[in-house]
Amino acid sequence: MRSPGLAELFITADTVPSGSTIRADVVIAGAGAAGITIARELAGTDLKVVVLESGGFEYERETQALYYGTVSGSPYDLEGSRLRFFGGTTNHWGGWVRPLDDSDFAGRDWIPGTGWPIERAELDPYYARAFEITSQLDDRNFVWEDWRTETALDVSPLIETENFTSAIYRISPVRFNDTYRPDLEAADNVTVYLRANLVDIRLDESDDVEAFGVATLQGNTFEVVGSQYVLALGAIDNARMLLRTPTVPSGPALGDHSDKLGRYFMDHIEAPVGTVVLSTDLPDVYKGGNQGLVRAALTLTPEAQQAHELGGVAFVLEEGPRWEDPNHPEELPPEVVAGVLGALQDSEPTTWVVHVRAEPQPNPASRITINGEVDALGVNTVDVHRELTAEDHARLGRAVELLASELGEQGAGWMRIDAPGLGENDSSLFYGFHHMGTTRMSVDPADGVVDPDGRVHGSDNLWVAGSSVFPSVGYANPTLTIVALALRMSDQLAAG
Repeated sequence: MRSPGLAELFITADTVPSGSTIRADVVIAGAGAAGITIARELAGTDLKVVVLESGGFEYERETQALYYGTVSGSPYDLEGSRLRFFGGTTNHWGGWVRPLDDSDFAGRDWIPGTGWPIERAELDPYYARAFEITSQLDDRNFVWEDWRTETALDVSPLIETENFTSAIYRISPVRFNDTYRPDLEAADNVTVYLRANLVDIRLDESDDVEAFGVATLQGNTFEVVGSQYVLALGAIDNARMLLRTPTVPSGPALGDHSDKLGRYFMDHIEAPVGTVVLSTDLPDVYKGGNQGLVRAALTLTPEAQQAHELGGVAFVLEEGPRWEDPNHPEELPPEVVAGVLGALQDSEPTTWVVHVRAEPQPNPASRITINGEVDALGVNTVDVHRELTAEDHARLGRAVELLASELGEQGAGWMRIDAPGLGENDSSLFYGFHHMGTTRMSVDPADGVVDPDGRVHGSDNLWVAGSSVFPSVGYANPTLTIVALALRMSDQLAAG
């Protein structure tokens, strides 16, 4: 029986006869950026695809409460940082997209745990398609020089030195819920079950998945049996479901060959780190208000990262308060004001707040574990332990000091460093709510949870999609790479 008002291929899970077995070729748990992308790519193929989505088409408090968990270590907003309904976190994301840099894939010897088992070149063909999906903008690339020659926007570099360059972001938040729902409604081979919660991964004797157990908040239960299974639940719940799936009774969890499962939980470090008074007008490309077009950030060159043993960092400028009386500024030394005014000549000085997005070190102590407490469906809740290292704080401090020094040396402006988080206290830092890590990608099962294709080590038919597989994260927002990896996985699933 179909739920009234829903498209034929969107079914409310409570209408499924209790105890039923639904059969498919590919079963996807989770309809966020990764899950929807895979389902769209498999639409129109000979494969029968089932998508299990915990929520409906709108936010529902009872479903969102299934994200409840505890937090230890650094303060963290566990429930508010994600959304549990069709479209997932794309329902409220900011739409900033940029690929990872070559150096992110190669890793940095001075930051333990960085680097990927695949090269950037393997994702390049998928990045172009992912950009169209995540932004629906034109096909301009992320190369700075191309933007300087092909747009009327002022794309002059604020500074360009051996230590700093500028990186292009595109900004256009696409809501996968509204944008891509029609594609799945039109796909005869894809069925989406709404309010259908994955509660059990059932294994056979070879540690392959033989069924996904499903339950609803109204008490209905059924199972979905397929040939290939995909976890696309986000970095926290991908780990959560694997952690509660022992390969044998009282044995290690599925994919946890060397105590790596759930570890290396990462999020970008974000914070305002200072105020800068510029001696030139800020080029348009660095300013806000370019949504749907382009936004630039100051980033470290690979040479600077190596020379100063730093990670990936992006500095974004936001306009600060204007000076009504530049002869009596409240917090800047008079000699600084005089120098800036002299450099500006006929222009009016403005202040800009400098915000940072920094790459954390992959830290095994930052981890997801499951609690003895269970949610309304009987699934173990999680504890999220977020812990920055002393090296994270030191690297962030060095990067901010390097920026302030470079701005001054280049005559671009004066920067006052004002960052209480640049110490050993995490509480004053913010996070991007970019959940990454926990099922890291590796060649050797001893080093991670999934192989370079995204398949769980030790299982032939269970795949993990999303940023939980990131071994390290750079400074770029993760969604573009999530979708690129999902496209790559779709090709592998379609090939059988």
